[in-house]
Amino acid sequence: MMNDIIKIYGALSRWEQGSFVPIPFEGGVTYGGHQKWLTALGIRSFYADRSCSVTAVTNLLIYMSQRYPEALEFFKVDDLTQEAYNMRQLEVYERLSPKLWGVPTLNKVVSVVERFSSARGRALSTASTEMSWTFENVRAYLVEGLNQDCPVLMVTWNSKTSDLALHWVTVTCVYESASGTQFVTSNWAKCRSYDLKKWVEEDSLYKAVVYFR
Repeated sequence: MMNDIIKIYGALSRWEQGSFVPIPFEGGVTYGGHQKWLTALGIRSFYADRSCSVTAVTNLLIYMSQRYPEALEFFKVDDLTQEAYNMRQLEVYERLSPKLWGVPTLNKVVSVVERFSSARGRALSTASTEMSWTFENVRAYLVEGLNQDCPVLMVTWNSKTSDLALHWVTVTCVYESASGTQFVTSNWAKCRSYDLKKWVEEDSLYKAVVYFR
């Protein structure tokens, strides 16, 4: 999928398959978590299906806890099993409380991450998202976060890319390929890449990115 990398603009220090939130699963390892796992803890399938924001935030907090092990000790997982991931995911679920429409905008996610981290250890602060919505500016924002070793959360309402429609993902890398600028995501526990210029410039009722430091 990423054999055509020409140049990496920005990436987490542990962004590759097997190093970004790797969870043993079905004889291999995942690339981050999966929201459907919440059903094993009694969450109805209806709400698990609307919990992509929960998984994206859980990915972010587990990854950041590796960077700040003393400050974010409450979220650090030494033995990252599916069960251990899921218990962290449930903590986030209880704070985000996805509704019929899930968690559609940045506001609730930003509030929960800042308050949750502040109350339990090190307060994570939001990197300002105020910018003109252009391909160059969005790419610069993603690269800025990733090169500080901070995962970037991305939310999209309507999109021609079905994998991203009405969905949150965790961005781990931005690179140039023969077909243009791509961004790598943890999406449904898999490592998947998408065209950044297409995502930025296509019409959508709402889309946004944010990282914390």
